[in-house]
Amino acid sequence: MVIQVQDYSDYREFLKDFHNYKKQTVSGWSYRLFASRSGLSSPNYLQLVMQAKRNLSEEKAGKVAQAMSLGRLEADYFLAMVRESNARSPEEELQAHKDLLRSLRKLNTTQIKSSQSEILDKWYYMTVRELVNLNDFRFEPTWVSEKMFGMISELEADEALSFLKAAGWIRQRAKGEWTTSEPIVDTGEEGFHQELVNRYHSDTLKYFSDIVHKVPADQRELGLLTISMSSKKSLSSKARYAVFKTRSLVG
Repeated sequence: MVIQVQDYSDYREFLKDFHNYKKQTVSGWSYRLFASRSGLSSPNYLQLVMQAKRNLSEEKAGKVAQAMSLGRLEADYFLAMVRESNARSPEEELQAHKDLLRSLRKLNTTQIKSSQSEILDKWYYMTVRELVNLNDFRFEPTWVSEKMFGMISELEADEALSFLKAAGWIRQRAKGEWTTSEPIVDTGEEGFHQELVNRYHSDTLKYFSDIVHKVPADQRELGLLTISMSSKKSLSSKARYAVFKTRSLVG
C-alpha cells in the first residue's frame, strides 16, 4: 500500500494512515519517534493532532512534512490542507482552498509546455487523443472519423493521428496497443497566451454544439440546470466543483 498525500482532503487522516503505514514497515516506529523526527518536544503531540485534540500550526506542519520526506509539491498540498483546516475566516478558507487545488493540479497533471502548444491549434487533436484510451481503439482514420460522428473527416483524422504520434502525445506499447503518453495534461495557470486557450475553447464548443442535433438522445447525456444562490455560496460551490473535477480526472 502506497500512501499518497494527494489522495486525502483531511491532513489528520493522512497523518493517521502515514503513521500506521510506518508502524507496519519501519521497526521501532512510534509517536515518539515521529515527533522527534519532526522536531517536536512533546512525544504525544502528533497523536493528539491525529485525534483532533490539537491543531497543527503551519510552521510545525512544515517540519512534519520534512520528517515524512514529502516532495515540494506534496508538501505544498499538505500545508494547504493544514491552512484550510486552521482558517478563521471565509476569506482565509477560500485562499487556502485555492492553494490546495493549485497544488493538487500540479501533483496530478502534466502541463503543456509553450513549445507543445501546437496540440491546441486544432480543436479535435485533444479529442482524438482521448479516443486512444478506449478499449476498442483502432489507429485508423476511418474508425476515428466514425467514432466522432463525422465531426472530422478521414483526412483530418489521419492528420490528427500522425501529429499525435510524431509529437509524442500517444505511443504504442510493446504488444501493439496504443495509449496516451501522459494520463492528464493541462495548460496551467500561466505561460500560455490567453487568446490561444480562448480560441481552443470556442472552437470546441462550436463543433460540439453542431453535433448535438446529429446524436440520438439515448446516446448522449445533456442537460441544463439553473439555480440562484448568494455570491458567498457561489464561491463555495465553485471551489467544491473544482475539487470534484480534479479528483474525478485523477481517480
